[in-house]
Amino acid sequence: MDPSVQLKAAHTFADALAASLAESLTRRLGVPWLLTRRDDPDAAKPPEQAVHFRLSAAGGLQGHCFIAFGREQVVALSSQLLEQPAAASSDQQGEALAELIASAREGLSAALAEQFGGVTLQVDRVEDVRLEEMPVVSFTCSGGDQ
Repeated sequence: MDPSVQLKAAHTFADALAASLAESLTRRLGVPWLLTRRDDPDAAKPPEQAVHFRLSAAGGLQGHCFIAFGREQVVALSSQLLEQPAAASSDQQGEALAELIASAREGLSAALAEQFGGVTLQVDRVEDVRLEEMPVVSFTCSGGDQ
C-alpha cells in the first residue's frame, strides 16, 4: 500500500479513536472531554512507564494498533473512572482503562464503517510493548479535571 494512503488511513483511524474515547469519557464521567490527534513529531514519543493496550481490527480494516497511557495518566484518569483517590497504578486501574477503550469500540466501528466497511475491534491489555519500533500518534486531552 502506498505510504501516503497508509498515513491517511492511520490518521482517519486515530481521529475516530480519539472521538470515540472522548465520547466514552464524557458519557462515563458526565463532563465534556476532548481528545485530538497531535501532528507534532516531537510529541510522538512513547511514555517511558506506560500501560499498553492492543486494539485489533478485522474486516474492512485489518491490523493492530497499540495505545499507551503514561503511569501518571493512568493514576489520574482511573481515579476519576473508579471514583477513588489517586494512588499508585494497579491492575484495577488498568482494567478500568481497558473497559473505557472497549466501550469506545462501537462508536469507532461505526465511524470507520463508511470508509472501510464493517470493522470488528478487540481490546487486550499487553505488557512490554516496544513502541519505539512503531509509528506513534499522540493526542492532546482536555476535560474533566485535566
